[in-house]
Amino acid sequence: MFLSGVLADDPQQDKDRNGDPVVLLMVAFPAPDTRDTRLGVEAVLEEIEVPEEVARNAVCNELRLGDSIFVTGQLVGGGGVIATEIHSGPPPDADHES
Repeated sequence: MFLSGVLADDPQQDKDRNGDPVVLLMVAFPAPDTRDTRLGVEAVLEEIEVPEEVARNAVCNELRLGDSIFVTGQLVGGGGVIATEIHSGPPPDADHES
């Protein structure tokens, strides 16, 4: 899965279900199913779990509230997301959208 949005909080250190260290990222993005545009864009929040080996190779230590982010990952049971790659900034092809 691919997800782009804005960090809704600073990255948080935590542990996964097995007790291994992870970084948690709370990402906000526009709701794709907002039906009434008169009310403005509704935001959705998704918590992204970043395993230690991915966080080490990513920009997680430099990310802060309000930063744009692009995540690739895998969906897991219960609607969770485990990151496989993290990039700061919008998706690579976002500059070509109109």
